[in-house]
Amino acid sequence: MLDDSERLQLLQKMINLRQGKGTRESDQIPLRAIAPVYVNEYLSRSEYYDGWLNNLDGGNLPDAIEQKHELIVAKRLEAFRKLCDIVYEKKGYTSDAVPKRETVKKFGLLDKQAERLLTKYGE
Repeated sequence: MLDDSERLQLLQKMINLRQGKGTRESDQIPLRAIAPVYVNEYLSRSEYYDGWLNNLDGGNLPDAIEQKHELIVAKRLEAFRKLCDIVYEKKGYTSDAVPKRETVKKFGLLDKQAERLLTKYGE
């Protein structure tokens, strides 16, 4: 059942690629789901965000709220990028979220159309 769900997700990814979507750029989520978008959102939970930053940087926080906000956005975006890198590697995708040829072959989806598509995306 897990292989079937993985095969289905891979097939959806290939269809999205064929339609011009499905790369890393298409997989990005809104900033709002990652970090506070505006300074006032940071302020509404500043104790939580300051604690998170303190755990990362060992207490080397800037004094200005705007700088703290910029720092948390940067750190959260960096963490999300690293998470994407790990997920893509574990799933057998390139760093641009394109399935690797051996991954497509492993799930029995490598035909001529898939070959052309993967070639188009440099895989």
